[in-house]
Amino acid sequence: MIYSYNWLREYVADIPEAKKLMTELSLHSVEVEEIDEGGIELGNVVVGELIERRTHPNADSLNIGIFDVGEPEPRQIIFGGVAALKVGDKLPVALAPTIIPDEIKIKERKLRGELSQGMCCLKSELGILDREEAVHFFEPDVINGTPIIGVLPLNETVIDIDNKSMTHRADLFCHTGIAREISAVFNLSLNLPKTAPLPKVKPTLDIKIADTNDCPRYIGIELSVNLGKSPDFISQRLQACGVKSINNVVDITNYIMLEFGEPTHAFDADKLSGNSIEVRRARTGETIATLDHETKTLTEDVLLITNNDKAIAVAGVIGGTESSVTDTTTRIILEVANFSALTVRRSAKIVGLRTDGALRWEKGLSPELAEPAAARAVELLLEYAGAKVIGLTDVYPKKPELTQISLSADYLSRLSGFEFEPKVVQKLLTALGCKVVTKKSKTGKVYNVEIPWWRTDLVIREDLVEEIVRLYGVNKIPEQQLIGALSVPNQDLELEIISKIQDHLVRCGLTETYNYSFYGADDIIKMGWDDQVDHLSIQNPLSEDLRYLRTSILPRLLDNIRTNQMQSSSIQLFEVGHLYFSDREVRQLALVISGGAEPYRVARGLAESLLSALNINFTTSVIVEEASKCPRWGMYQGKQALRFESAGEKLGTAGILSAQVQSNWDILRGTAFVTLSIPILAKYSSTKRAMRPISIFPSVPLDLSVIVDESVPWGDIEAVVRSHGSDLLQSIEVIDIYRGEAIPVGKKSLSFRVILQSQQQTLEMSAMEKWRDGLVVDLGKKLDATLRDK
Repeated sequence: MIYSYNWLREYVADIPEAKKLMTELSLHSVEVEEIDEGGIELGNVVVGELIERRTHPNADSLNIGIFDVGEPEPRQIIFGGVAALKVGDKLPVALAPTIIPDEIKIKERKLRGELSQGMCCLKSELGILDREEAVHFFEPDVINGTPIIGVLPLNETVIDIDNKSMTHRADLFCHTGIAREISAVFNLSLNLPKTAPLPKVKPTLDIKIADTNDCPRYIGIELSVNLGKSPDFISQRLQACGVKSINNVVDITNYIMLEFGEPTHAFDADKLSGNSIEVRRARTGETIATLDHETKTLTEDVLLITNNDKAIAVAGVIGGTESSVTDTTTRIILEVANFSALTVRRSAKIVGLRTDGALRWEKGLSPELAEPAAARAVELLLEYAGAKVIGLTDVYPKKPELTQISLSADYLSRLSGFEFEPKVVQKLLTALGCKVVTKKSKTGKVYNVEIPWWRTDLVIREDLVEEIVRLYGVNKIPEQQLIGALSVPNQDLELEIISKIQDHLVRCGLTETYNYSFYGADDIIKMGWDDQVDHLSIQNPLSEDLRYLRTSILPRLLDNIRTNQMQSSSIQLFEVGHLYFSDREVRQLALVISGGAEPYRVARGLAESLLSALNINFTTSVIVEEASKCPRWGMYQGKQALRFESAGEKLGTAGILSAQVQSNWDILRGTAFVTLSIPILAKYSSTKRAMRPISIFPSVPLDLSVIVDESVPWGDIEAVVRSHGSDLLQSIEVIDIYRGEAIPVGKKSLSFRVILQSQQQTLEMSAMEKWRDGLVVDLGKKLDATLRDK
């Protein structure tokens, strides 16, 4: 938010210099991001009056002007036809020799044989209103030869305050609000604009409010106006605050918003039908053409201003084109109202606009602000737009009572950690505009505080404590040693597990991603899911591809692969994030491996190494088309997946992405994925590890190849081997899977290696053979496996 320092000087006597203001406001109130003190050097650019004009004898497109620039002799300056200058016009003139912005050197020279002793300056050439190539014309009473540095806002000091630091302070989004704050912080006198009360004229508008919760107050003023140029002080102040000058009527509505914080709007009365104005909710599908040259389709959450049931504005957000003020406007309806913060926020989101007016309404403005803002607007329109008030209608069904807060001195000292003197409390709260009555009670002094109407953010006693402390100065409160019992916070096992997962997978070479927690209907279709209705839908998504809260992390990871697959032949990603369901919210780990020789084995190996690192005892099994255990089969190749379990409970699954889904996402290489439930991992992860001494006897590798049915998964074989292993088995790993010659159809040969080792003795060949023969018998009984002999 931008504020004009010169404007603030009108309201606060003896306002500190800008740098001190920046420091103290940042300490006591709001975060001042920057002070821009201007600094354009235009020492030889002055006000010049055109006293004679003739066409250049040697160039029809050029003119010769004689200018009174406050010197004994007038200056002859040659100018083109960019601006239609006439005798009597006063404008900025650069006198040779000088330099104007962009290092343009002005010197005396002949143009087509005629001497030019300077240059007529456009606004853009002076560094103001860069997008508007027009001459600034001065009022007739400005003295010729006056340096323009004193009459144009070229060296305007502006204060840039971070909006986030005052988002709860609706009163600070205007110059009078910041002036009140400066007055309170520095204990300076305040001189706010004094306006005459609203004129007592008959009401000419029939104003109806459908719901006073949406619109607590609506003032409609009918005026005749003469559209024209704004006075310099208004256009200059608007420019300093980053607002473009349009015409006197529109400029005054913007001026009131910057001065009082009250957004107002002017309708062209002659474009309305009759005198009825209604504030109501839109009907679903209703449309309005708005000032941003778009047609908005509305819902019942949008608040409208209507005329004879036709929408003419989105209340608090933007006006409609059909009722807008134009150069031919002679009669206006000035709207000065009060709208609900929540309603305006919803309307702004639905129509996709967050205007300066909507920004202020969202903070929560008091309906009491409407009257002084309306009075000030009428005053300015009367003086600078030749306005006459035709009629005024003020619909104010229920005036809110001022907030009353009781604060005990004991509570103030306990919450702030400091004992404030009663006179200090009285002074600080009074400086904020509060009325304070101090009373005595059995427990000490009590401050009964009446809150001024413009401080809508002060509602509870803690708010008053904050105000007292910040105005007094946090830096003035002495430090105190903390005294009290320290309790050990409860451990969040899921966060500990997540930290271990991140460390482990990053060390394994994977890249962690952070994606949006949303996806769209197209993403659901591309995944091959048929459960769009089971997703939580966002009513006002940023875009259609962010409409649904995610129930899986995979869609965004697949999108990451698609985006980056041309940069690498193998992509390994993982993400830990929240999944959102109608009845719960859970965390999930998802990892994807795309490309490489065998992405599925890599993915599975990573999952198994992670489970081992988390000290989780797990088993694996293949599940085939069992929707109750592993839904969304469309994304699994062969409609089968590997299931990880612990104590009979599902940890997660691993699978290969189906060719159809891979094609849907335009992924070029084979892709495998793993999903694991963080809560279940936390449940079965153990920090206690069983330790045993390292054996001093050698370990012996033993390779076996068995023939089993094609449907028998490795997990079943591994389970039989481990159950047979006793204390000798140290590890087991798959070596090869073979199908082909000498292997019957429907069978496969699976080779694996076990490492045997004893804690008591060196293993003899007879002991190993006995162990192997027993294992072969177990495999034959449980899995109908046979030992492959060649």
